[in-house]
Amino acid sequence: MKKGLAWILAAVMLFSLAACGGKKEEDEKAAGTEAQAGEETAETKTAEKKEEGSGAKEGKIRVGFSQMDNNGAWRVVETEDMKAVAGERGYELVYTDAQSQTSKQLSDIEDLIAQEVDYLVIAPKETTGLERGLEEAKEAGIPVILIDRCHDGKAGEDYVTYIASDFVYQGYECGQALAKALDGNGKVVVIEGQPGGSDAIERQEGFDKAMEEYPDIEVIASQPGEYSRSKAQSVMESFLQTYGDEIDAVFSHDDEMAQGAITAIEANNLKAGEDIKIAGIDGQKSAIQAIIDGKMTAVVTCSPRFGTIVFDTIERLIAGETLETYIQLEDYVIDSSNAEAELENGF
Repeated sequence: MKKGLAWILAAVMLFSLAACGGKKEEDEKAAGTEAQAGEETAETKTAEKKEEGSGAKEGKIRVGFSQMDNNGAWRVVETEDMKAVAGERGYELVYTDAQSQTSKQLSDIEDLIAQEVDYLVIAPKETTGLERGLEEAKEAGIPVILIDRCHDGKAGEDYVTYIASDFVYQGYECGQALAKALDGNGKVVVIEGQPGGSDAIERQEGFDKAMEEYPDIEVIASQPGEYSRSKAQSVMESFLQTYGDEIDAVFSHDDEMAQGAITAIEANNLKAGEDIKIAGIDGQKSAIQAIIDGKMTAVVTCSPRFGTIVFDTIERLIAGETLETYIQLEDYVIDSSNAEAELENGF
């Protein structure tokens, strides 16, 4: 009887162990299935996130463009050219307009960085004020290209490259053109561009350098017109009220302001181009036409069409090329000798 009871207890124990083993195996299988499902969910979420970010759905590279403002013919052409070339080459351009406010431009840049653009193109309003944005772009690994105006920082570190004209050359050639028109003798007023902008600073530097060669030419007044036709007209009216017929020539930091000066001169019953010589910078069609009409002496070109060179530069970066830290655009003088031929090249 004892032996029989022992056999029964042994059988019960064996059954219990088998049941436990089977349950453990089933639990392990279930746990494995859940873990696998969890991994698949995580992979799916990661894939979905990649699909949502940086234009991955279209396979496009995203380029952020921080424009300092979009007022005036030059800026409008620059913006539209960037958009056009981006579209032609299959890039997604994310555009912001700082409305000529450095504080807003900094905020715009930080927003573009938060959107995880692949490249960042900046047209700075001033040479300072965007330091934090440049640092954040560097920390995020986003290459920065500065165009048409420079900003303080170390090329190759704080930004990859700077693409622009030689502004000193532009100012110098305007000075030479006016000096020639004045036969080396006379009084000049200057309508400056945007205070604090590298272009305005360097254009004036070039003009001053030219004036050093002509001791009989005197610069009697200088005031910012901020690249605004209406503001320049007001500045020129003020000059005329103060100096009257003493003024022999005007150096304008751009064509837009030069045409504002022409309006003021003509409103004072004077002949632009005869009574007062005028030189400007950019290459607007209306300014070139003013040369043809005898109202302006000369224009030094400064093209706003940056789209092709900017996206060529980005493609060089994509290809792994080492870039020059300064890429200079080529400019030239337009005067009565070539104005008619150059009219079609104006903007």
